[in-house]
Order: sequence, then structure tokens, then C-alpha cells
Amino acid sequence: MRALTLLGSGWVLLPLAAIGYVLLRRAGHPLGRYVPVAVVGAFVLDGLSKWLVSRPRPRGTEYGFPSGHTLGATILSAPSTV
Repeated sequence: MRALTLLGSGWVLLPLAAIGYVLLRRAGHPLGRYVPVAVVGAFVLDGLSKWLVSRPRPRGTEYGFPSGHTLGATILSAPSTV
């Protein structure tokens, strides 16, 4: 489970987004220009939703819901489904 959690973290998703951006831009694909917008938008949406919902984790640490890992993984995988 820790390995799956790591896959949804920014430490993995940000380099994957950067690689995807470079590959899409080199191929001349029109979705390449939206990758930076999606990454910044996901960061803003995650922070805003955590601030609005403000539901703690079960063990009492802050910002447990909504999941930033899930949001990041969804945003990163969405362009590949188009």
C-alpha cells in the first residue's frame, strides 16, 4: 500500500507530467500545451478542496480528505483517455 501511495504522490506525478509534456510537445500533439495548466489546476483544486472540506485523517493529522493522491492520479491519467 505504501508503494501505491507513493505512485500517487507529487514526487512521482510531477516528473511523469514533465515527461508527458516534453513528449507531447515534441510530437506536436495539441494536448501538450494543457499539461502545465492541468498540473497547476490540480494543485489549486487540491488546496482549495482541502481548505473547504477540512476533514482530518482518522489518526488526527490534518487534511485527510479529499485525497490529493487520487486527484493527482486522476488529472494525470485523464489526457491519456482522450
